[in-house]
Amino acid sequence: MPPSLDQARAALAAQPFSRLLGAQLNRFGPDGVELEVPVRPEHRQQHGFAHGGLLGYAADNALTFAAGAIAGPDVLTAGYTINALAPVLGDACSPEPGSSAPAGGSSSPAAS
Repeated sequence: MPPSLDQARAALAAQPFSRLLGAQLNRFGPDGVELEVPVRPEHRQQHGFAHGGLLGYAADNALTFAAGAIAGPDVLTAGYTINALAPVLGDACSPEPGSSAPAGGSSSPAAS
């Protein structure tokens, strides 16, 4: 049986780096996961966009929680690829595992 939202939030809270970044799990289940990370001034690069490392962290954890929602709590991310179509803008980074741009279209699943 997959963990509940409360159990998943407890797992996130047990990660010191996630606490440092202020990450929160807003949705968790087999129908999807929403991990949100605030984009604070110290998370930005020299042009004012969220640093790619923040996006990498958010993608890694969102993928792991999405897998955990189906396979249970003992999963790890084996790998991922990010093709950034636009910089992360705004005050939060919230990637959607499995999302991609339609052919010829655009998508910014990491910006909110």
